[in-house]
Amino acid sequence: MRNIVYKCFCVALFFFLVSGCKKEDDPQPTKALAEVSTSPVESVTFNSARAGGNVLNDGNAEIISRGICYDINPNPDKYDFTVSSGNGTGSFSVDLSNLQPNTQYFIRAYATNSVGITYGNEVSFTTQIDSSTIITLPTLTTSNAFNITSTSAYSGGVITDDGGSFVVSRGICYSLSQNPTVSDSIIPSGIDTGTFSINITGLQPNTTYYVRAYASNSVGIVYGNEISFTTLVAPILNLLTLDNIRLMDPGPTNLAFLPANSKIEVTVTSNYLTQHNGGAGRNMFAQDNTAGIQIRFISSYSFPLGTKLEINISNMEISTFNGVFQINNVPLTNAVSIGTSNIAPRLTTIADINANYDLWEGQLVKLNGVTISGSGIYGGTNTITDASLDSITLYTYSGASFATNNYPIGIVSITGVLFEYNGLKEISIRDVSDIQ
Repeated sequence: MRNIVYKCFCVALFFFLVSGCKKEDDPQPTKALAEVSTSPVESVTFNSARAGGNVLNDGNAEIISRGICYDINPNPDKYDFTVSSGNGTGSFSVDLSNLQPNTQYFIRAYATNSVGITYGNEVSFTTQIDSSTIITLPTLTTSNAFNITSTSAYSGGVITDDGGSFVVSRGICYSLSQNPTVSDSIIPSGIDTGTFSINITGLQPNTTYYVRAYASNSVGIVYGNEISFTTLVAPILNLLTLDNIRLMDPGPTNLAFLPANSKIEVTVTSNYLTQHNGGAGRNMFAQDNTAGIQIRFISSYSFPLGTKLEINISNMEISTFNGVFQINNVPLTNAVSIGTSNIAPRLTTIADINANYDLWEGQLVKLNGVTISGSGIYGGTNTITDASLDSITLYTYSGASFATNNYPIGIVSITGVLFEYNGLKEISIRDVSDIQ
């Protein structure tokens, strides 16, 4: 009986103790930084790319922002360039724009919760090159040769693309050997793209030449395809004397043309170094043993006084300009030096000059026993007077090297070239040594 009572007491005590215990609340989870990874970059262009990441764990706190930070330096953070992409966990992607071409960028995904900001792994990529800004060498071709003669030909080129940089020089180079470069003979022809044509002169007859067009920009120089041509066999030139040419004078207002396949052999009687401004003259007086003449070149000549020249005058124009009979527009390459010669001046008087001017024009003459009067200096026009009181004009170009020198006072001898200008007969000295 007592045993039963004891057991009942123990059961009652157990239920009392169990029912008397109060259940406590479950503990709150610990908050931490989020966990985020950076995804590989896709769709990279020269100025944009697509980047992204994945918020793997919110760290037991709400993700309030997420996105990508990027920069050209490693370990970018929120103080560099950023592009946000909402909130919450999971994957996300953003577009990066206004990037620089051909540039390496570093990116990291980020996520922010109440604990703070965390970054994913770093990923790098390089933007593409902007094809619209790539600068290359120009693109060009060499034109076939045409109008080929024994001493000249035309060629040129066509520049179809400047390579993204202005063409600062262009032209042709040519040589007797293949693959000519600008270290060989060259003829420039301006700038920029387009078609250009060049007259190649001074060539040897019956000779093969190789030609390439060239062009240069900020990248460098480039050559076109190579072409070749062979000059014609030189024609046999007939020698004309100056007195025969003077018989062809068409008059003061007309033009005429000299025969084909003709040449002259003359000696230079003017001095380009002293008579012209800095040697920049195109008009040259010359003489053979029959007469004298003025020759007007296309460009400034540099043949010294006394040079003997062979000049191809085939089909050249002749005319009278302001009273001076001349051969016009002769290419310098038509004149070749064949030695030196001394032309003795014609000793004469002013009266004889007036009587024979049409025959003696362009010749070297000498007057003895004359005086000079006028401005006191050589430059411009002064007057020569002889003992018979006959007179003729002494003319010196204002650009002559001795133009400001004083001429001598008293009786002198004068040597000079006889010519006419607008009806006025004149003598022009070459330098001060022509007055003795």
